[in-house]
Amino acid sequence: MLTKRFKGSFDTTAASETEEVGFQLGLTLKEGDIVLLEGVLGAGKTTLIKGIAKAFGLQESIITSPTFVLMHMYTDTLVHFDLYRLQALKEFQKAGLHEYLGPPYITLIEWPSLIRPLLGASVIEVKLTYKGEDKREIHIA
Repeated sequence: MLTKRFKGSFDTTAASETEEVGFQLGLTLKEGDIVLLEGVLGAGKTTLIKGIAKAFGLQESIITSPTFVLMHMYTDTLVHFDLYRLQALKEFQKAGLHEYLGPPYITLIEWPSLIRPLLGASVIEVKLTYKGEDKREIHIA
């Protein structure tokens, strides 16, 4: 069964709106999907992921950025990486984290540039641009 992809550009003016964009994206995700989230610190990547998690029936309070541990596994299949502190691709591979890149997982990756060589062309790219206060521009392709 093919799932229609949620894509486009969205302007949000509150964290709740950013979460709603994440929720709508989450409703379209399926096993094996890899979502790359890019944007400066404070752009709203984790807020968007809270919305995705809601689409999987999770409470937003359990969603935190795994900056210091690299990965959180919220369900048996929903995985969240924050690779901000990762120094080398070998660190990712040596830790065995590459095993979460594909079925049966749905993988959400903040700061994905370092592991880009491990990823195929079939990824969902999310670019969040900070526009001040709670304003964000979100582009999903």
